[in-house]
Amino acid sequence: MDLVSPGTKPVISNRTIEDCEIRGPAMIYLSYGTVITHSSFDGDINSLFVEVPENRMILGAIGLENCVIRKCRFLALGIIGTREQIERAKRGFKTV
Repeated sequence: MDLVSPGTKPVISNRTIEDCEIRGPAMIYLSYGTVITHSSFDGDINSLFVEVPENRMILGAIGLENCVIRKCRFLALGIIGTREQIERAKRGFKTV
């Protein structure tokens, strides 16, 4: 939340985040253009994701839009998205 401007939508846009430890508890929504590489999440891969139906408004999650995230460690943080988004994301995620 430190990267979200007060009074705006909870979306982080057009940022590169590298070599950081990102701590929750929180949920993130992977919007278009976001790439996460060489990063790790704690917990089991099946516990990281929360599926929501298509075209459903998502409240309470932090959106990532056109972001590049490299070499980060995510702690107590989940990912919310549609079935398609989650299936696509699972293919590239590593957990520890």
